[in-house]
Amino acid sequence: TTFEKRFFSSALPLIKSIRNLGIDYPILIFINGNLDGNFDWTARKKFIDEVNKLEKVGFVTSNVMTGMSRNWNLGLQLLGSKLTLCLCDDLVISYGFQKELDEAFVKAKSEGLITLAGFAAFVINENVIADIGWFDERYLGFGEEDGDYVWRFQEFYKSLPPRKICLAINHENLKSRGDEVPGTTKYSLTNR
Repeated sequence: TTFEKRFFSSALPLIKSIRNLGIDYPILIFINGNLDGNFDWTARKKFIDEVNKLEKVGFVTSNVMTGMSRNWNLGLQLLGSKLTLCLCDDLVISYGFQKELDEAFVKAKSEGLITLAGFAAFVINENVIADIGWFDERYLGFGEEDGDYVWRFQEFYKSLPPRKICLAINHENLKSRGDEVPGTTKYSLTNR
């Protein structure tokens, strides 16, 4: 998922680095709108034009801002994979990511949900969604939806989701955000 404040600073470099590392899995980008419904059409077009130069990349675009839960759910549904890697747009990946990703996919086949950098990077198996459901879309903003999912995972499986240390991922944890009301950090007050 991404939005216009991060198109060129982090999302495009992330997508290019995935392809430059030889990873050819299909990519689906969720382009979110802004809270006020306005967005920069020129920036969006330029971003899409740049990404269209790469192979196997699709887009979902929203004219209005939707929360992370909705973005993840829709992306997972449209991609239709048994195992899906979800990435936030403020990650930097480096050499070795392909090997670590393949290991995470193997682990997620049996464990269901593997976090690589918290919920900034995780692999989810469709079986987990069948067992505990989709991300809760009543979380209309950003933040807290991952904690809810961890609680539901723990309630069902009686353990926390496993974490795989992934040395090839650096989460920059950018503070750039949309215009929704922030809570105590960059995340939405809405979800609190």
